[in-house]
Amino acid sequence: MAKPPSPGDDATPFLLRCYAKPGPFRPVQDFESGSRAQQDEYKLYVWKTTTLREVAQMLHEANPSLSQPLSLHAFRLIHVYRDRSRCSARSVGGGVTRVPLRDMEDLMDGIELDTATKRAIESLREESDESVAKRTLHQLAVQDGDLLDCTVKADPTIPTAPAAPRLGPGGHGPGRSRRS
Repeated sequence: MAKPPSPGDDATPFLLRCYAKPGPFRPVQDFESGSRAQQDEYKLYVWKTTTLREVAQMLHEANPSLSQPLSLHAFRLIHVYRDRSRCSARSVGGGVTRVPLRDMEDLMDGIELDTATKRAIESLREESDESVAKRTLHQLAVQDGDLLDCTVKADPTIPTAPAAPRLGPGGHGPGRSRRS
């Protein structure tokens, strides 16, 4: 009879607690016992062979509003010590997109792009890092109980909505008031 798989085996999935949000990384103290925010926590079932790109995809599946295909994800590993009194963090890489930039460029081949989109794609070429996207949890030495912290930077190829016009007194355009 074969020996049952253990949590350390590649064939056994495990639960990875991942915290993801737009903006900068949260302070390490936020991960210390009892002080973790729950609204941006995602519990992902992963394997040691799961890549950071696959983690980004799983986060999108859990919360589609979190990212666009070319949003840039940065990750750091949070190690919680056994006594749960303190944590340490180390960067494991950034520049991870859910969809490889090369795949998106292939899809856009032959399409006329405006100047802003061309600049955004050039910026993505500089910021995205395929080698980081292909790193596995095994290569990152993720251990049982570790947490993954993720920040998401907006996809630069998607234009943002223009700012709403500022209204003056009485809500009638800039510096104008309604005359009686």
